[in-house]
Formats: sequence, structure tokens, C-alpha cells
Amino acid sequence: MSDKIVIVATITAKAGEYENLKAELLKLIEPSREEPGNISYELYRDKDNDNTLVMIEQFESEAAFEKHAASEHFTGFVEASKPFLAELHVKKVERIA
Repeated sequence: MSDKIVIVATITAKAGEYENLKAELLKLIEPSREEPGNISYELYRDKDNDNTLVMIEQFESEAAFEKHAASEHFTGFVEASKPFLAELHVKKVERIA
């Protein structure tokens, strides 16, 4: 089993706030990709729900993910996104095949 951490975050905007939420998420991309231990950090739009975005993140280890979660750019996103955020579901997943 690998120590790699894969996160799938489903992020739903409040009605009329999709563009604002997307703008805040886009600010996370480059600084997160530059973090030591980051493998990938990608943002998608849910094709079945126009207000929902999906962030798929991969880190080399739990420690690298924890540093990301404590980073200034991530904690700043958490605060800045509150007015736009309807729901947030975060799952750690493990590749089987």
C-alpha cells in the first residue's frame, strides 16, 4: 500500500455564487501545486450540476497533505469562500486498480 494521499473534494456554490467560488478555488491551484509533496491539484466542474466543482488532489504523504491544509493559501481560501459555499464534502480515497 502506498503512502500517497488522494483527496476528492466536492464543492457546491450557493445559488448565483458559482463564479465567485470558482475564482477563490482557482487561487489555490498554483500555490498548491508548488508545495513540497504535491503530486497533482486539479479542478473540475460537475457536468450534472452547474453549481458544483470537484477538486482532486494528490500528495506524497499524509504529512504533505496536513501541511497543505495548514498553509496560508488554503486557510485563506476557507475564510474567503464562506459567503459562496453551500456544501463541501471531502473524501480520502485509495486506488485499488
